[in-house]
Amino acid sequence: MRILIFSDTHRAMRKPFEIVRKIEQSKRINLFVHLGDCVEDGIEIGERFELPTIVLRGNNDFILKSDVDNSKCTPGRYRNIAAFNGGEDFVVWEDKDGSAKIIDTSAGKIYLTHGHRENVSLSVNNMVYKMEEKGCLAGIFGHTHMAMKEVFGDFLLVNPGSISKPRDDVNGSYAIMDIEGDAIDVEILRLGNDGKRRGGYVRNLINYSDRF
Repeated sequence: MRILIFSDTHRAMRKPFEIVRKIEQSKRINLFVHLGDCVEDGIEIGERFELPTIVLRGNNDFILKSDVDNSKCTPGRYRNIAAFNGGEDFVVWEDKDGSAKIIDTSAGKIYLTHGHRENVSLSVNNMVYKMEEKGCLAGIFGHTHMAMKEVFGDFLLVNPGSISKPRDDVNGSYAIMDIEGDAIDVEILRLGNDGKRRGGYVRNLINYSDRF
């Protein structure tokens, strides 16, 4: 299973479109996750490329139900808590306002959130607490516009950074998570000044096959 992860695109869509187009040519995407800011971007990408899609609500997302009556998303669902094209099949829990979801995979449960409600700009402690409370082995969040991949105790935390408005001295970044059986591999892809993909794995790949 391959998950493509974007966050904080903030309506700057040229790079995201180019990246998805290139990945689709060589790698099948089983699930596309957009972690919010802005939810319209995630929905537009999912619909344009017909990807199984999950979109989280960020702190800059204020879309109302009246905005989505004619949306292609699942009828009756708010656009800002969208899961469609098969993305909804992975979701086993979501909060009421769409800022967090849990998906189930062969490796275990993964907590998805934008991160503002968990105050990730200050600390990941609340994030880890939520993961432990919900029985998740990994958590994916955005909000900080800074890419990271770290292990905290028994938990894997991933932030794809921002493609469009990075704050970590790169020209944008995103993440790809590969899950095979009970093993999880995460790659943070950073873009060079020319907008092309740079580098490979950040630190060591995390392999959970011996732990879970």
